Amino acid sequence: MIDINLIRRDTDGVANNLARRGVSRAAVDRLKELDEEWLSLTRQVEEMRAAKNKVSDAIVAARGAEREQMIADMREVSAKLKDAEGDLKRAESERDSAWRALPNVLAEGVPDGGSDNFEIVRHGPRAVPEHAFPPKSYLELGEGNLFNLAAASRVSGSGFAYILGDLARLQIGLVAWVFDTINETIEKDADMPFTPVIPPVLIGETAMAGMGYLGNHAEEVYRTQDDLYLTGTSEQALGPMQIRNKQLETNLPQRFVGYSSCFRREAGSHGKEVRGLKRLHQFEKIEMFSFTRPEDSEKEHSFLLGRQERIMQALELPYRVITLAAGDLGAPAAKTYDIETWIPSEQRYVETHSTSNTTDYQARRLNIRFKDGNRIRHLHMLNGTALAMSRIFIALLENHQLQDGSIAVPKVLSRGHYVPFERIAANK
Repeated sequence: MIDINLIRRDTDGVANNLARRGVSRAAVDRLKELDEEWLSLTRQVEEMRAAKNKVSDAIVAARGAEREQMIADMREVSAKLKDAEGDLKRAESERDSAWRALPNVLAEGVPDGGSDNFEIVRHGPRAVPEHAFPPKSYLELGEGNLFNLAAASRVSGSGFAYILGDLARLQIGLVAWVFDTINETIEKDADMPFTPVIPPVLIGETAMAGMGYLGNHAEEVYRTQDDLYLTGTSEQALGPMQIRNKQLETNLPQRFVGYSSCFRREAGSHGKEVRGLKRLHQFEKIEMFSFTRPEDSEKEHSFLLGRQERIMQALELPYRVITLAAGDLGAPAAKTYDIETWIPSEQRYVETHSTSNTTDYQARRLNIRFKDGNRIRHLHMLNGTALAMSRIFIALLENHQLQDGSIAVPKVLSRGHYVPFERIAANK
């Protein structure tokens, strides 16, 4: 949730900011109206409770008719208080519903527009490859011997894959390599390293809603018969690790790197490249997650992006960094950078990584705070993809393909002994 004090202090500013995300002025005004009603009823209830306590104290010393009258007055006050508490509970529920429905306030530097209005920040140092032969698609390079879509479809339906042979070995090697190298160049005495985590993939409604992935996003999430939700990304379980916790300022930033299976319904994605590895219902992902002081979150966002770029450069992949436009952001995000990797068969850049600063939006929903001197404040939360396996497979297979159809393995993996081969054999 956004800070309600922003709406109290500057309704027009918040409305203008959120209008860039397609939020109507009426939605902001409605929250302000409900908040004012809640504040008024809160004062009334507090005054009634104080009056009730005062009468209750006086009854102890009263006698005779005076006592009887005070008891009658107490019953009247209690009845009115009960009605007022009911009104307050209703107002609080309506206010919270309207409050939670609003997305985060945009940070500075977010361009206007939708999915086509991103801004290019920079290109990576590796040039787009110029193959001396017509490059094959990852489907031609790998379907059958590296992954099997048809068999998975017979077992689970469309949107699933068996990852086979050398590609399965490559995935295991990638996980070990990221966990081994994610903390390189971090001075442990001066900064906080990432703690590796294998998080749960089933989480409760409080956690999923707190991270901002229900409501308008509910149709994208798998829900079980036990009212648990399958995580669509590791961040959905990493963020709630600190639910209702109060951190010491000296413990920040806290950084975690999680590896887990992810599950997405991909509702509404019919016709959007649903065949293949791009939009699987189940895939594995390595995710970075940070808890920081509000003053440090912009710097931490750049730090996470830097970790992503180190990974891409080590894997020898051509990429570019873009800033997503306001209309293309997820509800919790104040600002998002994507890394898009060049895909030769498509002759275009395709998203493989994302990193978002959600500021205090998720922390307020989950009540995650830190002690700052004599103050208790909500901290900021950030997330960033280290590797999404299905997407990075596409990039590696296509960019590192050789003329005979084999695929060269990046040196950091083969020479670092994370995989026992330097090439993946051609698809026969």
